[in-house]
Amino acid sequence: MPRLIRNASLLLLGGYSAYIYAESRRLTKAYPSRPATGAYYTPALLKTYVPTRHYPSSCTDIFVARVPRRALVSAAHSLGLNDLTSLNATWARTFLEAPVITFEAKMLGVSKDSGDTGASGFHKDQALLNGAFLVEQPPSRTDPLVVSWRMPESPVRFFEKLAAIGYPWRLMSGGRHSIGVVEVPDSEEVEVIFGCAHEYERFNRVNGKEDEKVIPAWVGWCHRLYGRRVLDDAVRQLLHDHDGGGR
Repeated sequence: MPRLIRNASLLLLGGYSAYIYAESRRLTKAYPSRPATGAYYTPALLKTYVPTRHYPSSCTDIFVARVPRRALVSAAHSLGLNDLTSLNATWARTFLEAPVITFEAKMLGVSKDSGDTGASGFHKDQALLNGAFLVEQPPSRTDPLVVSWRMPESPVRFFEKLAAIGYPWRLMSGGRHSIGVVEVPDSEEVEVIFGCAHEYERFNRVNGKEDEKVIPAWVGWCHRLYGRRVLDDAVRQLLHDHDGGGR
């Protein structure tokens, strides 16, 4: 019996690992990462209120998907928005109301309600998704929605102490996300984006030394995989609604 249990466990582990590998390849191919420059740059994404913190380029990704413009216009109409000027707001609403991220919001708020998703509009310092996000920049005709989030202080402080005695990594203090639309010249498609930027301490809080440590590479890989998964979910929701699935 122990051997049977062991073999079954190995089989399940192998199957799960194969699934994660295949899903990672699919998501990476479908949703490439762009640097936060050019059309993908918005100053609010990399803004910090603490001079000793920064956003390392290695921990900043702009995940991109191409979708038919008409799908966003259709979504704007269903949300009662002006399709010519509100594509950024339309994508922000669609993203914040997609199944995966609303489930996360319900878990965070220990509630059946996902909280504010911008249904009545967006404004500075607005709390979204049961407090998961804080609006730093409302969406406009030219600018994406930018939100911030904070890591609880206790684990951040714990890893700062570890980093001070030689641990090679630290936990991020928080981060920001950009959720918007980038026009594609001479195309019936647009790019919808989900930007992710982690904010880190530049100097260790305990000993004051500048070390610029960040999370381990494998943790960064997990974050990028999840970021692409959330974008995939929102894109699927947008296309499903456009094809007649309804909201």
